[in-house]
Amino acid sequence: MITRKHYDDPRWRAKTARSTGAREFRQVMKRLERKGTPAFVQERMAATTGRRRVVSWAAFIRLCTLAAFHCEATFHLVDIMHVADGLTPSQRREVGFSRCDYHHVEYAFKTLAKAGDESICQATGEVGNPRLQMSLDDFIIRLIETPEVAPTSRQALDGTLIETHARRRSWAKDAKPDYQQKSDYLVPADLEDSPKASNAPGFPRVAEDGTLIHSVDGDARDQVQTGKNLSPGNVRLGYEAHFLVDSREPGSPLHAPPIIRALHLAPGSTHRGDAGIAVLDAMKRVLGHTPDEVLDDRGYSNCKAQNWALPLHERGIKQVFDLHPNNRGVRPGPIKGTQWRDGLLLVSDKKTRHEHVPTRSPLESHAIKCILRWVRATVPLVGEPVFR
Repeated sequence: MITRKHYDDPRWRAKTARSTGAREFRQVMKRLERKGTPAFVQERMAATTGRRRVVSWAAFIRLCTLAAFHCEATFHLVDIMHVADGLTPSQRREVGFSRCDYHHVEYAFKTLAKAGDESICQATGEVGNPRLQMSLDDFIIRLIETPEVAPTSRQALDGTLIETHARRRSWAKDAKPDYQQKSDYLVPADLEDSPKASNAPGFPRVAEDGTLIHSVDGDARDQVQTGKNLSPGNVRLGYEAHFLVDSREPGSPLHAPPIIRALHLAPGSTHRGDAGIAVLDAMKRVLGHTPDEVLDDRGYSNCKAQNWALPLHERGIKQVFDLHPNNRGVRPGPIKGTQWRDGLLLVSDKKTRHEHVPTRSPLESHAIKCILRWVRATVPLVGEPVFR
């Protein structure tokens, strides 16, 4: 079992060191210097008093980027130390450090994680600007920015669950997610009768916003994970990352490279509509770009209008989404003389013929999907409905 003592053992560190090739090293360094990220962080994070840091802020950003270049699925702080141990003396001089231990990496990461939060003076109560002079989400967007390729006018939006590494210490009274009572989300049927669980002493704790804290990770919250690929849904503890990714331009047969343009990391209890609007605003704030269309799934499109559709309309953004089976077809509207037609509230007209929206199976093969895309792009169907 690897413990913290191994991190200070020179023999163990020599075995786990990861070497970086000259070509890979030059590619990462050129990209960082061209964007100016190390100098940007060094200027805002460097202290004017006290002893100099063993690993400067510019060197820490370079090491993090090199470690991310080596990692595939997971990224841990110890990976930064492994990459630092594998650098040659000339590469170390160019990165800007001579020695790097685990406590240097850990302290720098914790400090940088708090640098995007506003500071409060304990004596006067005044609220100060973040040390980075921007939020942590804006800094990450700046870090992953790809200025060589302009963002497309159509962006795909989706969220993915990121579970916390902290052990769950408690459950809610009925094992439901924190936002179930005040949100418009649907809880899967297999969670209605969830069993009670014994809680650890002192848990759950109540946060300032009223949500429950179930672990030592004070920012992680409960979130419903819907069933996928024939697996049942469940309640997970952690965060949800929302991404904006380039999508194919309308009317263009060329596929856009899947470049991530903006992201927003929110606790699991955050409303999906609010988080989606937050990532769109962050893209406008950092990159100065607002998409014309957003491709979203039913996790966003099923939100109430005041939480998602109305803010999109105020920003001049159209959304493209698939319809839920409950929204298909024709049914009476809330007011006499109106009716719902495929998710749209219209004035009832008996003379208008209704064309059913085709249902797509999630089990379709990739070849069938490619054929359908080619048919729709070359031979538009007469009376084919357009997903709004």
